[in-house]
Amino acid sequence: MTQRPKFFTLTIGMFSQYKYAWYEPYGKANYSRDGPRCPKCGRAVGGLYWEPPYNVILKQPRKIGDFIAGPGGCDFLVSPSFLNIYAQEKLSGIEKVLPIQVCRMGTSKKRKSQDPPEISGVYLRHSLTQVKHSEMGVAWMSSANPDYCRLCGPGGGGVGGVIKSWEKIVVDDQNWQGEDIFYAINFSGRILLSEKAAQVIVNHSLTNAAITPCEEAKFSYGLL
Repeated sequence: MTQRPKFFTLTIGMFSQYKYAWYEPYGKANYSRDGPRCPKCGRAVGGLYWEPPYNVILKQPRKIGDFIAGPGGCDFLVSPSFLNIYAQEKLSGIEKVLPIQVCRMGTSKKRKSQDPPEISGVYLRHSLTQVKHSEMGVAWMSSANPDYCRLCGPGGGGVGGVIKSWEKIVVDDQNWQGEDIFYAINFSGRILLSEKAAQVIVNHSLTNAAITPCEEAKFSYGLL
């Protein structure tokens, strides 16, 4: 019997951890009028695309992780080590790599004098892979309308409804497109990993990354 693929979520540490740096766009961030959209209904499934210059300030920059999260900009930032490993291990799912300019390191005199690291920004693919909301123990803040898009919904707001919580994440392995690090088209709020990608991150001890099996990835907005 063929073993079914396993999936994981990737969580990058940000405000609530004080060990690794996080980032903010530096100065006025420019965004296009477009972003990733559902190929069936045209609804936005992600934020607007960041346009140059790709300038950032690193907060809490005492230690720079291989993954760096932040509000705004692109999906997240990564170290050269991660990009090298990504290529060597033949992983897939990154849609675009951005050249990041670190304009400031923290706010203290000591950190401002610290040499800025070489880092890049990435956008992940919004895969046609779907999750199965009906098997995830989802509680809804507002239910989906009957005419929600069957590709990018339910969820996502508007006619798709708004999710309050879920007990686990169930990826539809029958329509998985084979990416290793990606967003599901109807669940863009969580970074998903193939078993291969999760193992690569663990084997190479990549930092500021928490990996959770999808069957254990419960969440509730009421617990924020």
